[in-house]
This record gives sequence, C-alpha cells and structure tokens, in this order.
Amino acid sequence: MEGFDGEGRRVVKAGRSIEFDLKQVHLNKLEIARAHRNKLYGRLMLRNAYSLALALRFEKLALTAIDYGSYVWAQAGFYPTLRAWQATANGRLRDAMLGYIEQLPEKDVDWQRKADIYEVVQSDDPRAIWAIAGLHGTVDSRLEPGERVKLGWALLVESGATWEGELPFKADRIAERRLLAYPRKLTKAAAS
Repeated sequence: MEGFDGEGRRVVKAGRSIEFDLKQVHLNKLEIARAHRNKLYGRLMLRNAYSLALALRFEKLALTAIDYGSYVWAQAGFYPTLRAWQATANGRLRDAMLGYIEQLPEKDVDWQRKADIYEVVQSDDPRAIWAIAGLHGTVDSRLEPGERVKLGWALLVESGATWEGELPFKADRIAERRLLAYPRKLTKAAAS
C-alpha cells in the first residue's frame, strides 16, 4: 500500500502479510517520508492491522523492528521474540544496546544509571524492551549531530538494534493493553 501527497511524492509505503498458519498479521516494512512523520500514519496502520487480526480471529501481530521502528513498536506494546531477545549472533539486539551504553559519556549517563540499564537489558524477559523504550533523560544524538534525543530512543534506534517482534494480544493481556492505549493517543493527538 502506498500513499502520495498532492504533488505525487510518496508519503507512506506499508505492507502486511496475513499468515493463516501462524494466526497472525505480520506488519511488513513501514516507510514514512521524513516530512510526514509524527502525523499518526503509523498508528492508523497499527489500528488497521489489529482490527484485521481480530476480524480473522487471529492471536497476534508480528513484525521486524528496524530503525525508528525499534523504538516506536516497543512503545506500542510489541516485544522481541524470545529467540531474538536471547540471540548471541546475527542481530544481537542486546549486544547492540550494551555496546551503545558503554559509549555514553558520563555527563549524560553516570555509572550507576548505566549499571541499572545493564540490569534491564540482561533480563530474561523480552518485555524488558518496554522499560528500555521508556527510559527518561536525553543524550547527544549520533545520527543528528547537535540534537538531543531520548535515552530510550538512542538505545533502540541509534545503537542499530533490530529485532523480530510480536504482540500476542490473546495470550498477553499486558501487551494488549499497551497496544490499545497506543492508538488512543491517536484520538488525543488528532483533537489537539
């Protein structure tokens, strides 16, 4: 699916797969043009995918979180599959974050805070990614020199962390609540 602006420039490109054998809707790569980010297109796509999964009586949503998606999808309630979270090769989600933490300057994150973050990253529960995405504080951006970004964003996006994820809304009610709260923000943002 593609969406274009009045001048014919692509604003959004999105896809999804309906995986009947796994009873899931897989959100394929979502690309939103930089000038059109934060305009709620991703939330609309998510809401639509969830509605489709419910209509098909499926049990979960799945995706591959890349770039900005590593942060955004964690905020929406997705978390890495156990296999992705525990991987020690090819992807190394946690290794990417740990390496990034190590390089953060003391002025942004002191040693005690780093130790606390290490503990979260080392958790056996892949839902720990929610706590990582929610980390408070800002750090100097490596991708946008001269700008400060949220610490959670930096750990998930600027570290290069990529992960196979899922949101098993039938089996994990906490994940489902996060999912349902995320599109609600759509209504609040559209009203303002």
